[in-house]
Amino acid sequence: ILTGHFSHNLFKNMRTHLNVTTSEFEVMNLSSYENNMFYGNVIAGMDSLTLRGPFDNLRLNVYNAAPAAKSRIFIPVSSGGEAGTYSYVSFKNYGKAQDKMVQKHKDKFSVSIDANLNTLAEMVIVLDPTNGDEIRAKGDGRIQMDIPPNNDMSINGLYTIDNGTYTFTFNQLFIRRSFILDPYSTISFNGPFSQTNLNVDATYRVKAKLSDLLTDADKTYLQSELTDDQTPQWVDVALQMNGLLNSPKLTFDIDLEDKHSQNSVAYQKLRYINTDARQQFAQVGSLLLVGQFIPPEGIGTGTAISGAVNNLSQVLSSSASTGLTSIINRLTGDKD
Repeated sequence: ILTGHFSHNLFKNMRTHLNVTTSEFEVMNLSSYENNMFYGNVIAGMDSLTLRGPFDNLRLNVYNAAPAAKSRIFIPVSSGGEAGTYSYVSFKNYGKAQDKMVQKHKDKFSVSIDANLNTLAEMVIVLDPTNGDEIRAKGDGRIQMDIPPNNDMSINGLYTIDNGTYTFTFNQLFIRRSFILDPYSTISFNGPFSQTNLNVDATYRVKAKLSDLLTDADKTYLQSELTDDQTPQWVDVALQMNGLLNSPKLTFDIDLEDKHSQNSVAYQKLRYINTDARQQFAQVGSLLLVGQFIPPEGIGTGTAISGAVNNLSQVLSSSASTGLTSIINRLTGDKD
């Protein structure tokens, strides 16, 4: 339902005063090449959508919008929040000073959206469009988005995840792995997109044998325990992502879904590995890449990663270079 009017002064100073109410309306249908800040397809209902102001300075306000049908919103990390930036081809004459081109925009358009997100909408945060790394989540949260003319996009609100995945691609070996997001993980929007904060837990599950953690001497001595440890069991690689979206801190924990082997020597070794970051990163890398633990003699010495871990590439690259040579050879069939 559309109501409102236009006003003018002898056809000058044209102004619009429009109001829309709707229970289901396609409010966005954008591809990635049409908008580098956000894109996707959204069908929503809303209490009110108003469009007001002079024609050269319009203000669009959306109040209490909520997804009314299956929708998907993409937000790329690399360009999120860079509102008002436009790319045009410019040619430079070398050897001459060139003034910096300043793009001026005569007409202004600002957007303010008050939204109640629900599980009908999937939020996709594109961490790396080249690799396909992304967080896909469905959840709930009240979000306020403001896009002033020629200024940075601002998002505020707390988004609580109900379900979803974190997909990571390791291009060197053409491997893609998906972690299942834990319910009640949160994404906190705090104004500028660069200040978006993650508090996300996720789990990757794989079947592996605890006996791979034992040395040859252990296996000889612990014959009675080997039957259980040599049986593949579900292993959970728990991932915690905390901190700013651009550089979150990653921590891990490795444990068995079923604790029936918790009294074995191999399980005690696993518990110790969780206290040593170098060994833990090596085991995480091995479980993600080839679905098995690394024998202790294959981990080697030295520090696998120095400083905080901000992405899985650091873990996998370090693990592959420091302790997975023989396993990678087995995986690729290439001894070199």
